[in-house]
Amino acid sequence: MRCALPREGVAVTAAIVVFGFGNPGRGDDGLGPAIIERLDDHLARTARTAEVETIVDFQPQIEHAADLRGRALAVFVDAGTGTAEPFTLVRLAPSARFTHSSHALDPAALLHVYREAFGALPPPAYLLCVRGYGFELGEPIGDGARANLAAAWNALCTLLDRHRPKRRSPLTAP
Repeated sequence: MRCALPREGVAVTAAIVVFGFGNPGRGDDGLGPAIIERLDDHLARTARTAEVETIVDFQPQIEHAADLRGRALAVFVDAGTGTAEPFTLVRLAPSARFTHSSHALDPAALLHVYREAFGALPPPAYLLCVRGYGFELGEPIGDGARANLAAAWNALCTLLDRHRPKRRSPLTAP
């Protein structure tokens, strides 16, 4: 896992990038980073850390457009208050329309920034939005949100499996 900006001179080797957005110090807002922690542990246990790069940040930033270069797939994981339970998983398209949310830039707008900055189509991208309920400062992730996270984990593994080279066994595991 890496936080925020890439180190200069580091080549992209993983075909897949998974972003976990949120603030672990604000209750269910920590769902994005929590799923990344679980993914990192799983990738390490299965010796697959070279296949998927994970990035944790409080929210999408324009600089994250550079993290999409050379990727075959991008997945954005975040918590949502109005999200259907237990989660939603949607394919994203670049959008110049900046939505009203708690983030300065949403993932679809980030894909638009990529297209404008690099003059190319961004990689296929998905938003996995996990339903959260409580976002109070200093609170842990709640039980309901943890249950939603478990369901979202399975969806994430299935999505990543569909985009893996066929020569390897599936990523899905407990």
